[in-house]
Amino acid sequence: MSVLSAQWRGGSTFAEQLIFTTASKQIFLLDEPAFACNALMKARALAHGRVLPDSVRPAVADANLEALNCDFESFNITALYQWQQLRGQLSSLHQLQYQSSTSLWRACNSTPFALRALKTVRMIGSLRHFLRGCRKKGLHNVRVLQLVRHPYSVLRSRLAVLQAGVTFTSSAYQLKSMDWLPSHLHDRPDLNISKLCSMMLKDVRNVHEMQRRMEPAMLVHYDELLLDPAGTARRVHLFLNVQTDEQALLSFIAKHVREYSKHRKSIKPAADTYSTVREATVASRCSNAAPVTQQPASCAQLLRLVAPLRDC
Repeated sequence: MSVLSAQWRGGSTFAEQLIFTTASKQIFLLDEPAFACNALMKARALAHGRVLPDSVRPAVADANLEALNCDFESFNITALYQWQQLRGQLSSLHQLQYQSSTSLWRACNSTPFALRALKTVRMIGSLRHFLRGCRKKGLHNVRVLQLVRHPYSVLRSRLAVLQAGVTFTSSAYQLKSMDWLPSHLHDRPDLNISKLCSMMLKDVRNVHEMQRRMEPAMLVHYDELLLDPAGTARRVHLFLNVQTDEQALLSFIAKHVREYSKHRKSIKPAADTYSTVREATVASRCSNAAPVTQQPASCAQLLRLVAPLRDC
């Protein structure tokens, strides 16, 4: 049983594709099941990347754990399987093509415990709630993959999605205010760099705590996925105790190299608007972040903990 936790626009779709489609064994996969979690739907916080109310986070973390245990009582099961179908179409993940709620339930229960996996961006800053639930249920073999992307890259990517054509350069990192944001985006907590770093920092510290306890947890750098997808996939598979399907891995990499090449002429190199899949072949965009004279304390602490982390 494993969980891939990440940030919205943190490279989670590419990581999910690379890791779970190139393993030698079929893995039962759920993509963002919290979308159909009753607690989250009631909170009207369905949009990717939104900062969840503190009161909702434990319920969402519990729902993710329940989903891994094939317990869907706290979900709108119809919305869940339809969401999996949609995510499967968008991300080309055949594992998510469930035909009904019954087929989803059967697939989960027929899959060995060790081969169930979940990807989520809705537990950012809340990993400790999930881990607490695991310990409470005596589940000490849940393997945690925490994906980390440079926070400035995450924020650029979010802005590119929300406002076509909006970009900012390294000089904008030095601003302490939100003045550089378009006015209609000022109230979005997921576009606050200090808040983003603070939440990422919580999750990284929880992973370090797990490692100190000799519990299975691994930090995965997004830039490593870009620069060395094959090597990183093999290391993750080793951590998950599954073998790598070498042919599938090579085919995956070749496919996405061709995908990028096909679209390259229509993509502006300086823009962060293309899909995560195409980003996977643009290793030249990765660079060591330039020193920043003024950055939130939470960002400075985060970057020290996960160094080196390239700005990709």
